[in-house]
Amino acid sequence: MAPAVVGEFKYHVFLSHVWGTGQDQMRIVKQRLLEMLPELSVFLDVDDLSEGKGAEFVDASLVTLVFCSESYFKSTNCLRELLRAVVTNKLVVTLLETDPKHGAITREQIREELVAGAGDLARSGLAGEMEMWGYPVPSAAKLFAALFERAPIIEWMRIGVFQDVTMRLVAEAIFPGALQGRTFLQGELVRRPMPLLPRPRQGKRFHLFCSPHNVGALAMAIEISASMGSEILTTQDAAELRESERMLLYLTRKTWTSGADSTALAAHVEHAMALGANQLLLAHEMPGADDGDARSAVLFDAMFAGELKGGTPERLLRRGVYNQIAIALKGGELRPVSMFLMAEALAKDVPGGVEQPPPFVQTRSDQVAHHPSNLPVAVGFAGIQTQEGSTRPRRRRAHVVRLLEQMLRPKPEIELPLSYTHDRAEDAVLALTPVMLSQHPAPCDALPCSTSAQYEVFEQGL
Repeated sequence: MAPAVVGEFKYHVFLSHVWGTGQDQMRIVKQRLLEMLPELSVFLDVDDLSEGKGAEFVDASLVTLVFCSESYFKSTNCLRELLRAVVTNKLVVTLLETDPKHGAITREQIREELVAGAGDLARSGLAGEMEMWGYPVPSAAKLFAALFERAPIIEWMRIGVFQDVTMRLVAEAIFPGALQGRTFLQGELVRRPMPLLPRPRQGKRFHLFCSPHNVGALAMAIEISASMGSEILTTQDAAELRESERMLLYLTRKTWTSGADSTALAAHVEHAMALGANQLLLAHEMPGADDGDARSAVLFDAMFAGELKGGTPERLLRRGVYNQIAIALKGGELRPVSMFLMAEALAKDVPGGVEQPPPFVQTRSDQVAHHPSNLPVAVGFAGIQTQEGSTRPRRRRAHVVRLLEQMLRPKPEIELPLSYTHDRAEDAVLALTPVMLSQHPAPCDALPCSTSAQYEVFEQGL
């Protein structure tokens, strides 16, 4: 639940963006925030600005979210909003566009544009407005610090499973004291148990062949293994490629720019493709808010730049080396999503690869039962959505608790909390994971189900 706005504040968050590269994305941000926190008050110019220049609504908002994209720092209106937020000491949450097709901008480019724009404030009239406000003009360094040093930078993502993380981080950044580290989105990928990776199928000895000429491939396999908590059997011996389930092709800026190593790697890829259409497992290090230097991140378009410019060898392109979609590898807070996708891809192609069931563990009576993935059972959800997606009216909490006791009767070590602190306690229910629902189909048929497909933010420890 969003904390109430008080005093002179009308909005929780002001969405600052340039129309050309940010308007459609801010519509998505506002929509998803309201799905997560229905009580939230969000300012979006196309909805709420009937007159004025916007700065007055910065004053009426607790937090200013700046969507950094191409042309933002060249817009007088956007700079006015940023200046007003900084001089009035608002918390600035920075959401960074990193997709070149949609107006990507880097931190270094932002720094350069802020320095260049500082000399244009007089020409644009903003210096005069600052004087009328009664504040000195902040330096480019101070503006940059407000964007990148007070709150964590958040990368805007369009891919659904990554966007869930983005939106959770945005919600936590808006309310750092109330929600920081205590929230999740219903259905968020990283809250699911990691898939189980069985032994290679009969006739195979390894899960992955990692070419010694593919820089970083073996390290990637080790990282995936650590994330899964299970051993990935790997080999770097090309003679054992036929005995491997898949060949990992790890795509970075070094993949096809490493001279003799790249030439040898191409031969290994050809061999793998000759063994079967699904033999390759592609993983691509994408640039992001972390700049990707440590990951040697590269735009996927670079793979098609031509051999003379470090692109993929033409013979591999002709054979359809990229016919399969590469798994997106991101850094920072988004990395766990990438690791889950890699683990899922590995497990689904090995017979017997399944998700780990989330066994419930014993808890104190004043806690909410949870499973080892640290997924808190949510309090305050309007209902439970079944795997079939059907809906039924809400039921009172006591009725749901009785049903849950029946479900867990074979497990007497489980203690369910019988009371909760919630301002609408009579409607509070326990939201179970889909796996738990599938394990107890009969009782769950009587459980109330969600009346909407909304995403919601839940707090642990209510």
